[in-house]
Amino acid sequence: MRKKVIQILLGATAIVSILVTTACANSSTTTATTSNTSIAITSAATSTTTGAVSTTATSATTPPATTSTAAATYQFDRTFTFPVITALSGSAAAVGTANYRAKILAAEDINAEGGIVVDGIRYKVVIKAYDNVYDSTKTTEIAQQVIMQGAKYVSVLGTGPNIAVEDLFANNNIMVNACVTPLPQTVSPKWPLQFASGAVEDGGWGARIYYPYFIDKFGVKTGVIITVDNDTGRTFAKGIHDGVTSTGIPIKFFPDEYYTAGTKDFSPLINKVMMESPDLIDPGGAGQGDITLLLKQLGEKGWKGQFTYLTGNFDPVATWSIAGSYSTGAYTTGYSGVDEVPSKAYADFQARCEKVFGENMYATLPYYYEQTLYMFRAITKANSWDPYKVAAVYQNMEWDGLFGHCNFAGDEPGSAFGIKRVVYVPVPLIQLTTNAKAVVVARPSDGSNGKTYTEVSR
Repeated sequence: MRKKVIQILLGATAIVSILVTTACANSSTTTATTSNTSIAITSAATSTTTGAVSTTATSATTPPATTSTAAATYQFDRTFTFPVITALSGSAAAVGTANYRAKILAAEDINAEGGIVVDGIRYKVVIKAYDNVYDSTKTTEIAQQVIMQGAKYVSVLGTGPNIAVEDLFANNNIMVNACVTPLPQTVSPKWPLQFASGAVEDGGWGARIYYPYFIDKFGVKTGVIITVDNDTGRTFAKGIHDGVTSTGIPIKFFPDEYYTAGTKDFSPLINKVMMESPDLIDPGGAGQGDITLLLKQLGEKGWKGQFTYLTGNFDPVATWSIAGSYSTGAYTTGYSGVDEVPSKAYADFQARCEKVFGENMYATLPYYYEQTLYMFRAITKANSWDPYKVAAVYQNMEWDGLFGHCNFAGDEPGSAFGIKRVVYVPVPLIQLTTNAKAVVVARPSDGSNGKTYTEVSR
C-alpha cells in the first residue's frame, strides 16, 4: 500500500490535504480487495467531507492485520478513515485497547459486507487510533486536530475525556461514538450527534441494582469510594451517590477519597480508609491499572471487606496478573472470565477475539464492537454522509446482539437523558474466583428494567 499526502494552498488561509491511497496487488489484509485509487479531501475551510481523515502531523496507531471470516470479495472505490481517540497507554490502556480492537473488528466485518455504500460509491473502512492516555487535555488536542482534518465521525473513550470535547464536536456537527457510561453529562439533547453504549444505563445503575445484593448477602452498612482525582472519577462518584440516594439504599458512605492518576503507592490512602473500617470499597471511575494495584495493596494490608466495581468492568485476567489471589472475591459486571456466556454467538465472538489478538477478550469489547458496526451500517442505510441524517436512522436501529436484543433508549418519560441515544445492556454481577476466573452471582430481574436483582444459585 503506497500513500502520499499532497497539500494544496487555497487563497491565504485554507489548506486542503489530499490522501491518495494506491493499493498494491498483494496489499489487502482481508478477503476484500482494494484496486482503485481513493482520494479523500478534508479541509477546515470546507463544510463537505467524506468523513475521511488524512494527516502527517500526528502520531497514530495502525491497526494490525486481522483475518476476515467472510468469503466475499469487493472492489472499493474510496476509503473512509474513522478516527478513534482511545487510551493505548496509561491506567486505562486495557479498556482503551479493547475499544481499539472492537473498532478493528467492526471495520473488518463492514468491509466483508462490502463496506459503506453512499450514492453508489463503495468505501473501505480504515481505523486510525490516537492515544489520549485517558487524559482530557490530550483528548482536546487530538480533537482539534481531527476537526481540522475534516472528520465528521469520531470515537472517544472515557467519560472525562468525552466531557472535555463534546461541546467542541457538537459545535462542528460531528457524530461521536462515545465509549462511556451514559450519564446526563454525556447524553443529552445538547449533543444530538453523540451516542453511548455500555454495560449500564447511567453511572448509578450498578449501585441501584446490585448494592442491595451486598446488603442482603453480607450485611453491608458502610462504604467508601476511592477513585481517581479527575473528571471521570468525580462524575462516577456522583453517579454512585445519586443511585444510592434515589432508591433509599441504606448504606452510609464515608467521605470520598481521591488519588492522583498514576499513583503507585496507595498505602497512605488505604491506612486512612481502614481506620474507618468500611464494609465496602468502590473504585468509582478508576482504570484497570489502578484497580489492580489498589486490590493488591488492600490485600497486603489485610483488608477483608467487599470490593465492588459496578460503573464498568475490570478484566479478571489483567487483575489476577497483578493482584493475584488478593483479587479473589472482588466483584464487577460483565462476562469476562466467565465460563457461562449469554449465547453461542458471544462464545464464538470471544473465540475470534482471542484468536486474532492472542489474548483474553476484555469485557467491554463486545459493546464497543456492536455500537460501531451498526453506526457504519446506519451510514449506508441513510445513504448519506450527513451526520444528522445518519443519526435519525441510527437511533431507530434494532439488532439481536451478543447479549440479546438491543435498541436505543433514553427518550422515554422519566429518563435522565431526554434523547434516544443510549443502548442499555443488562449485564450480570460477577465475582472473581481463583486463577483469573469469575462466576455469575446475580442478574437483573426479568421485567425489572434494571431495577432489582435476582441471585444466581450455585
